[in-house]
Amino acid sequence: MPNSKQFARDWRIHVHGDKKLAQSFRKRTKFTECSISDPNQWMFCGTFCNKKTALKSINRTLHRYSYPKLEFDAIENEFVSKRGNNTGLNSNLKSDLGGMDD
Repeated sequence: MPNSKQFARDWRIHVHGDKKLAQSFRKRTKFTECSISDPNQWMFCGTFCNKKTALKSINRTLHRYSYPKLEFDAIENEFVSKRGNNTGLNSNLKSDLGGMDD
């Protein structure tokens, strides 16, 4: 994340498991792909003139692939966009094996 509005700053984008999203960033001329040993993960580096431009550009790409906008995670000190996990669990769970609740 840039600390100054005067200078361009590099932004790293880490894509996990979405080949179409990775292909979209790969097509961009401003981004270069960095190597990662895991075949389901991709890292891209790009330079933007300021934080506002970077967030707008990346959010536009994420929106095309149904991802939520980037949000700042204060604990990790980075911007993240995560899809929620739908586990498909029922709200009324019962164990067939028995246990302390039975």
